[in-house]
Amino acid sequence: MAGYPRAVQAFTGAHFGKANGSVPLDYLHCTGNETNIDNCSSDGWYRTNCYHSQDAGVACLSSKRSHTVEEVPFSASWYN
Repeated sequence: MAGYPRAVQAFTGAHFGKANGSVPLDYLHCTGNETNIDNCSSDGWYRTNCYHSQDAGVACLSSKRSHTVEEVPFSASWYN
């Protein structure tokens, strides 16, 4: 998970702002135990009908036990 030990909270609706460019993933389904986003099921890279207003974000726990925010510019449903 981007070098962080675990997620603290997931955000939806472009909570940290809208990304630019193509939306790479849609209908992303993860269990939470994956070590790589490629281990989650999806419809495939760049096969989406999403908008950046739907971008997801994650707050992660850093190794120093303080909260760090890592934006994930993907429109995904893994947080459900």
